[in-house]
Amino acid sequence: MSFRSVAILLGLVLASANPIKDNGPIMDRTVAPKGYKIQFVGHSFHVFLPTPLANLAKEAKIEGHETLNFDMLPASYPEQHWAKMQRGQGVVKQNLQGTAELLTLSTREVAPDPAIAQFADFAYQNNQNIKVMVQETWLPVAANDAEGCTPARVGPGVRDERLTFCPLRDTATLPQLQATVSDWSQPIAKMLRTQLTGLNAKYKSNVTSLVPVWNGVLELRMLIVKGDVPGVAKQSSLFMDALGHPQQPLQDFVTYMWFACMYGVSPVGMKALSTNAAQAKVLQELAWRHAQEESLRNAVLQVAS
Repeated sequence: MSFRSVAILLGLVLASANPIKDNGPIMDRTVAPKGYKIQFVGHSFHVFLPTPLANLAKEAKIEGHETLNFDMLPASYPEQHWAKMQRGQGVVKQNLQGTAELLTLSTREVAPDPAIAQFADFAYQNNQNIKVMVQETWLPVAANDAEGCTPARVGPGVRDERLTFCPLRDTATLPQLQATVSDWSQPIAKMLRTQLTGLNAKYKSNVTSLVPVWNGVLELRMLIVKGDVPGVAKQSSLFMDALGHPQQPLQDFVTYMWFACMYGVSPVGMKALSTNAAQAKVLQELAWRHAQEESLRNAVLQVAS
């Protein structure tokens, strides 16, 4: 089944889902929030976060921000990490039973993902003040086969053909990128929000939230097409390979979005990640806007009644 077919199916399922209540804008903070002790869980589109995120927290004078561990599996789905934890491998279980205050999870094309609920239930049972932040995946392709890419994996444990060839990445047009947002990214994000909202209602607490990375990356690519990102002339410059592993500007953008969603603090004007002030300003403003617009976020999150 193609990604477009999956997206159409997701859209049909979502048609009857309850709408997500918007919680209003995040406000810039004059007093730094308390930092989190973080257990990271994810794949190679997530693994770069700990060091630059810690650098932003330091610049913002956020005390207590600490990386406990990163449990990384290449191209993984949350259920693979769950299975690893159930086998007693790694330290995720110990950290969630111990000092962890925030758990990150990074998704792929599956939504809703049953392992998100398993992780959230386990974390909440051990610490009712825990936060679970879920990264909406991104794929390095646009709609309508615009980039000539071979298919990615289609499910956990399914060894489908890997992306090895994207010769037309820079030819993806604004309408094709927008189609990727409306046909793929938004339906998946909406399903994740519905899942996370249901978990928060179950806990009667603001445990889970979403970081809408993929949607942000697609808009960043649109800005590049328009020539609005200083120092990044081509969409392909964001990626180091066909799989979409991020080059530095893309790593910076995703880190800014995580920081903004995690702490509710604007990254605009921060200097820890880049010496290109003009480029950083564009990435920071885009990340901050997506964080503000995300209805299911960690900062000032409220559970809809």
